Amino acid sequence: MRSHSFLAKVNMSQHGHIGATVALILSAWLGTTSILNAQIFYDNFEYDASRDATNVELVFRSHGWTDVKANNSYFGRGAGYLYTQYDSTRQSRVLVMESNPSQSPINQTDYWLKYGSQNTPLTTIPANVWFQFWIYGTPESRFHRSKFLYPCRAWYPCVGHDIDGDSIPEFAWLFGIHKVIGPNLDNPPVTAPDSGWVWHLRAPLANNQAEASYNRDKLYPNLTNTWMKAGQWYQVRIHIDLSGEQGAYEAWLREDAQAPWTKIAEWIGNVTPQFEWPIPPNERVGNRVLAMPTTVNVYDNKFYMDDFVMAASVNDLELLTSVEDGHTKTGFHQPLMLYQNFPNPFATSTTIKFQLLQPERAALTVLDILGNRVATLVEGDLPAGEHSVVFSGAQVPAGMYVYRLVAGGRVEQRLMQLVK
Repeated sequence: MRSHSFLAKVNMSQHGHIGATVALILSAWLGTTSILNAQIFYDNFEYDASRDATNVELVFRSHGWTDVKANNSYFGRGAGYLYTQYDSTRQSRVLVMESNPSQSPINQTDYWLKYGSQNTPLTTIPANVWFQFWIYGTPESRFHRSKFLYPCRAWYPCVGHDIDGDSIPEFAWLFGIHKVIGPNLDNPPVTAPDSGWVWHLRAPLANNQAEASYNRDKLYPNLTNTWMKAGQWYQVRIHIDLSGEQGAYEAWLREDAQAPWTKIAEWIGNVTPQFEWPIPPNERVGNRVLAMPTTVNVYDNKFYMDDFVMAASVNDLELLTSVEDGHTKTGFHQPLMLYQNFPNPFATSTTIKFQLLQPERAALTVLDILGNRVATLVEGDLPAGEHSVVFSGAQVPAGMYVYRLVAGGRVEQRLMQLVK
C-alpha cells in the first residue's frame, strides 16, 4: 500500500460488512466502467446498530444510508427505533423496525432510513426500479395504513417545491402495508387474518376502472388474494416502471430462497383489463430520495428485514448461498464492493471503505471530474475483508471527485464532494 502526500490509513477486519452502493452516473466517462449495470444499493445489516444508541445514524450512514430518523438517532419522533440484532431463523443479523405509535400523542410513528438526498439527481431512484428483501412481522403486529417504501422528488414528505423551485407532486408511487385488500365491484373487502397483512401500491396517476373511485390509486394483489402471516419470513420482489408512457407494477413472494416465486400483483397500463396508468413526460425521471419505512399508524408493530436490494434490472437481484460464521445465509452476490465515503460532502477528510471477498491485488485512486489522478490511496496485495482509508483533501481544491477501486479486473467507482 502507498500514499502520496495524502493521509491514508488502511485497517483490515476479519469479518467485513457485505453491503454496497454504486456511484451515480453523472458524466459520460463514468458510464464506461462496469458499474453501469449493477445494483444501486444493498444492505444485509451485518453490523451492530444498537437500540440503546443516541447516534445510531452514524452506523447506518457508514453503510450507505444518507440519514436516519428514529428515537435512537439525533432526529426522533413517534417512539420509533431502528437497529440490528441477531435472528436465529435467518442465522444472521437483521434490521429491526420497531414502532410504538400508541405511545405518541399523534398515534403515529414517523421514522426512516433514507437513501439519497434533495441534492442528488432525479435518477437516484430510477423511474424503472427493482426492489428485493426478506421481511418478517411479529405475531403481535397489526398494520394500519403503513408507508413502507416512499420515494420523493425533494425532501420528505415529498410536498412543496424541489430544489430548482419547480412544483412537484406529492409522490408518483408509494409502497405500503395494510390489513385490508381493497373493495371492488364484485366482492366485499377481503381482510387479512389476525396478525397478517397485505402489500399495496399507491399510484395517484393510475386509474383502475374496476375499483371504487376512492380506491383507484391503491393497487392491491390482483392475481391472488395473498396476504403474509406474521411470524413467517417472506422474500419480496417488486418492480415499478414509470419510464414510459404507461406505468407498470409487479410483485412476487416466496417463503424459501430455493422455492419458485409466486407473482401476486400485475398492474400494467394498457395491458391489465380496465386499468390505465398514463405517465406524463415530467413524471418519467425517477426520484431523488427513498425513505423506508417512513410512518406506521395507530398500532405498535415490529418488522424485521434482511438483504435489502435496490437495482435497475432484475438481473442484479441474483442470489447466492454463502457461509458466514459457520451458518448458511442467502444474500446478494457482488465480489467487489465499494462503500459511499463518509462524511459526504466533507470539508477536511473523509473515510472510504471497501470490501474484498478474497485476497487479491487492489488499487484505490482518487480522480478529479476530468479523469486526472490526484491520489493513490491503496495499491498492492490485500487480504479478504473490509478495508478503511482516510482521505484528506487539504491539498486539492473544492469540487467533485471520483474514487475508483480496481481489483481482479473489476472496476467500481463513486462520487464524493469536497467543500471548503
